[in-house]
Amino acid sequence: MSLIPEIRIADFTYQLPEDKIALYPLPQRDESKLLVYKDGCIEDSKFLHLDQYLPKGASIFFNQSKVVFTRLFFEIRSGQRPVEIFCLEPADGQELYTALSSRKHVKMLCMVGRAKKWKDHSISMQIPHNKGITTLYATKISRKGAVFEILFEWDDDMSFAEILELAGHVPLPPYIRRLDDELDKRRYQTIYAQVEGSVAAPTAGLHFTDRVFNLLKEKNISFHFLTLHVGAGTFAPVKSEYISGHKMHGELIEIRPGLLKAMLDSPFKVAVGTTSLRTLESIYHLGIRTLLSKNLSADELEQWCGFTHPKNIDFKQSIETLLEYFDKKNIQSLKLKTQLIIAPGYKIRTIDALITNFHQPSSTLLLLVSAVTGGRWKEIYNHALSCDYRFLSYGDSSLLFIHH
Repeated sequence: MSLIPEIRIADFTYQLPEDKIALYPLPQRDESKLLVYKDGCIEDSKFLHLDQYLPKGASIFFNQSKVVFTRLFFEIRSGQRPVEIFCLEPADGQELYTALSSRKHVKMLCMVGRAKKWKDHSISMQIPHNKGITTLYATKISRKGAVFEILFEWDDDMSFAEILELAGHVPLPPYIRRLDDELDKRRYQTIYAQVEGSVAAPTAGLHFTDRVFNLLKEKNISFHFLTLHVGAGTFAPVKSEYISGHKMHGELIEIRPGLLKAMLDSPFKVAVGTTSLRTLESIYHLGIRTLLSKNLSADELEQWCGFTHPKNIDFKQSIETLLEYFDKKNIQSLKLKTQLIIAPGYKIRTIDALITNFHQPSSTLLLLVSAVTGGRWKEIYNHALSCDYRFLSYGDSSLLFIHH
């Protein structure tokens, strides 16, 4: 008997009118609406009042990954729309944050908009800056489906990160059908972002402001920061009829002993965003794997481990096992890719509440919301639609208490 659930993705769709998709952020981050779901009841509030719904002494876990401006526009002919190159990840398998330090050249896997207009082998752009002008060249190496391998070269000693800082555009999601502007450089980024490496924002954190943090501090609520670099796969549609046929995208997480200790010590844990929840749950399953195999033998956590791992290993035992292993091996930082999928039938082990935006129909993120709420996602989303909540990345927020 297979432990992998047979879930029809058609059962996780809904009608999302275009006018419900937020194309721009609100003038003030924390003025967004907050839908609070707890014990089957829904309450409408404002994000500024988040502190009123959390207990004193709670712990909040944030994803501190920073968005890299990975969209580049190359003008082929004056007066015509440019070719758009969206850098997804390094071609050689290294991580994006590593490739950002490359100098002179780097190979990237990219999606290309208006690719048919790219006739020549190489295209170039001039990048003005305070020390002069740098020329950036893009050369097509190969193509596999919609993904191109492209060699970028430039004629000075800048890093690729500096090139993108000067010439890159904000990688807005495909459902935000407009060009980015100066506002996006600030607002498609959390105020606490620290570690470069994401090609999409962990959007649940976009609502946090200094005044929200100050109100939370007054209740002795602590803040803990983790890192999961969001990949373009977060927007990948589910094309299979059943979720069992869908390959979950892998994303890099970083684990430090301090995070493990915070997970153990926190009486009430809140994850900001699906990426934070995915990180915390991945850590729990990594602890199970360590307990079963006595070592960390692989550098990737496969997507169905949440359904195939033994169910009788509790949260405390798993995290303590991992912490002991870190201490024994003197590990200060561990990086690995997680493909973990959270779907109906999955038991949430690591948090008591989730802060998250409203997600696309037929997406794996909607499956996650269903798992968190005990299958009540339709009720929640129908309420949000009828009460004029704004949806998706620049939209409103929700606070979902875990259904146990």
